[in-house]
Amino acid sequence: MLFDPLCLYSTSITIEEKRGSSVIGKVMVDFLINIDAPSFDVPPTPANGFTFNIIVGVTLPFVVQCSDPNAADTVTIGHLGLPPEATLSPSVPGNPASRIFSFSAIALGSTSVTFTCTDNKGNSATPHTININVTPAPPRVVKTVHAEKHNFTTVIDGLPFVVDMTIIGEIYEDLNTQLVMSEQALVVTCLTIPDQATVHECSATVPPPDVVPVSNCVEVPFNGIHTMDTIVKGSTSKSISQEMNTVSKGFLAKTIHVEKEVFECTFDNVDPTDDVRVDLVLFTEIFENLSKVTQNPPQDPTIKTAFLSFRCVTSLETFEVQSCLFDQLFD
Repeated sequence: MLFDPLCLYSTSITIEEKRGSSVIGKVMVDFLINIDAPSFDVPPTPANGFTFNIIVGVTLPFVVQCSDPNAADTVTIGHLGLPPEATLSPSVPGNPASRIFSFSAIALGSTSVTFTCTDNKGNSATPHTININVTPAPPRVVKTVHAEKHNFTTVIDGLPFVVDMTIIGEIYEDLNTQLVMSEQALVVTCLTIPDQATVHECSATVPPPDVVPVSNCVEVPFNGIHTMDTIVKGSTSKSISQEMNTVSKGFLAKTIHVEKEVFECTFDNVDPTDDVRVDLVLFTEIFENLSKVTQNPPQDPTIKTAFLSFRCVTSLETFEVQSCLFDQLFD
């Protein structure tokens, strides 16, 4: 029997006539058998055995299409199991029939999916397997900036000055791994001569990340302004308020909320002589994989919740920032 890729089978049968043990005649009859089996259409379907190499954080979609050479038949596309991160659009029989496969790469590793196609007569196409290999993604650096401004008056060499002091806290994180890459603080101080409406001088300093012990703290009103923003390359933050915003890249998102408190305390040393001001900022960060809400049934998109504090201590005598310290509280 010979097989033709167009679903044609050919065979020959010999018919013999005998008298006793002698063959007195024979004839050969050829048969041509046409089996209209369906097959996957390449393209748009990726070739059987094809491997997609993608990075974490990418959503991979492609079309799977199958048809039958017999126009009167209908075909149905199925599968032999889907990865947890994958979805497949509903099955609608037709000729051709197609379904959309989607895979959200949220973890490293390799996986495969095998598709099936059967017509209404029970004939099946050769199973079609697609491989997916997920590799690490380059860092997606997201930067959160918190800034607060205070001003007070002072006298230097007999001249009155207005001191504008801005404390800036910056947090750099990888949106892919939700890990803190770097933290830093900066204090910008400008002296203004009020009756001349001129800036006398400005300086920028990096306060040490020391733990300054204090006691007898009393919460006081915050008389100043503070703001926050979050940015990531290729996207912009959605500001909900000056205390909260959200930034997203692909299906990964980070929402951050800030709470601000101010305390006046006593510098806790052997001979306390200096009162200090403590600016305490609490960051609440929520990292989410938004593709999970599109799964059936929808899944909780939360990947990680993190809490960080930013604590700056300022002398109420010299108005110098003595320290600014970041601290991750718990996950």
